[in-house]
Amino acid sequence: MTDKKYEFTGETKEVGGPVLKRIRLLRDIGGFKSGDVGGWIESEDNLSHEGNCWVYESARVFGEACVSGEALVSGAARVYESARVSGEARVSGSACVFGVAWVSGEARVSGSACVFGVAWVFGEAWVSGAAEVSGSARVSGSAHVFGAAWVSEEAQVSGAARVSGSARVFGAACVSGAAEVSGSARVSGSAHVFGAAEMSGSAQVYKSAVVSGSARVSGAAQVSGRSRVFGAACVSGAAEVSGSAVVSGDVSVSGAERVGGASAQKTEDKQGDQDSFSRIAKLREALTTDEDDKRTREDWAQRSDEEARDYDRRIVLGDLEVRIEFGDQGRHPWGDYAIKVGENSLMELCSTKEQAERFCRSMGWSVKK
Repeated sequence: MTDKKYEFTGETKEVGGPVLKRIRLLRDIGGFKSGDVGGWIESEDNLSHEGNCWVYESARVFGEACVSGEALVSGAARVYESARVSGEARVSGSACVFGVAWVSGEARVSGSACVFGVAWVFGEAWVSGAAEVSGSARVSGSAHVFGAAWVSEEAQVSGAARVSGSARVFGAACVSGAAEVSGSARVSGSAHVFGAAEMSGSAQVYKSAVVSGSARVSGAAQVSGRSRVFGAACVSGAAEVSGSAVVSGDVSVSGAERVGGASAQKTEDKQGDQDSFSRIAKLREALTTDEDDKRTREDWAQRSDEEARDYDRRIVLGDLEVRIEFGDQGRHPWGDYAIKVGENSLMELCSTKEQAERFCRSMGWSVKK
């Protein structure tokens, strides 16, 4: 049985119903010494006696919440209801974690940020300022959500992505890689913004649209439908890209310009690429109707999240390997798969090796020989 590492000092206070008790260390842990007075908890169920986890300063943990592992809760932070803080996570400032939310790994929640609902912040992710992460949203990797930004519903922010200002990411949308979403921009539906793409102003990317590479979407521009904007493309002003349109290369769609329809394209390098782009629809269809793929999905559904992320199918295009693999929780803009070359998302199946290599170069990606 683990020896107790803290005791109650006898000092109590009532906060909206629960009677909280102040704690004091009985032995050295981490950078804290025996005798150090800590924060406030409702019962010993709120703070594990194992590990170096600690609640200090004026922080409060109550309800059915639990702090464990090496986690630290400090400042005027609050962790309550059925929330969990574990691993080496840090909750500080006047931040709050509640509902059945979970902060784990080396994640940080600071400032006046709130994580609630069944949201999960993990990895080395950081939620700060007045940001909110709610619903069943996930923030992971080294992603940073700050300012007054919101990530909600089933949205995911991962990699080194940054969501700031009063931006909103919601629905089943994904922001990943080194993408940045700022201002009052919105990413929703099953849209995906990744790579080094940037969104700003009051721009919107929604439905199943994809913005990637070093593309920029700004002003009051809208990208929707199953359209794709990538490369160094720029969509600005009140421009709209919709349907299954493709905007790529070093091109601009601005003002009140509209690019839409089933086969619309605006690309810097048209030679040889039309056939490549026309294969997108065929690829989507193959991924969603193929019987073998259906069996693969059913198999994936029985696996744990960790197994699913490592599970993939492989095909070979010449001597260039193109990997079709499951993404986090199986959510990608075009079904349950991301198409990759090496470690980078390709989201495309070109008809020749040369086209695939050219496409990768236009996205700033290296091709593994």
